[in-house]
Amino acid sequence: MLKNLAMPLSLAALLLAGCDPAPPLPKPTPTAPKTDYLARINKLTPQQRSATFYRAIEDAGFICDSVAASDPQDPVQGHPAWDARCGDGQHWTLVLFDDGILQVLKAARSSGDSAGAPGNKM
Repeated sequence: MLKNLAMPLSLAALLLAGCDPAPPLPKPTPTAPKTDYLARINKLTPQQRSATFYRAIEDAGFICDSVAASDPQDPVQGHPAWDARCGDGQHWTLVLFDDGILQVLKAARSSGDSAGAPGNKM
């Protein structure tokens, strides 16, 4: 009985092997517009910017009671950056990447020690 089934199954497999494979699917093209995050931050009022930077510092796992002030600083590896000063005197460097992520780095100490927070080396 198996011999009787083997012949038709072999013939079917041989016929299917000769079929053309499905054409490759086209690569998807990005349709979402690129957001200019720097322009969005620059449009914020100082209070909104302080709240945004506070949230970024807290989300990074650092403690900051409030962002008292923030100032633009020289770009870090070509990315826009700000110095944020918390109400408790701590300084943080916030670096804006192209995808809108703000990376939080411990700012250099005023005593000249440029050691950053562990795990935050760029």
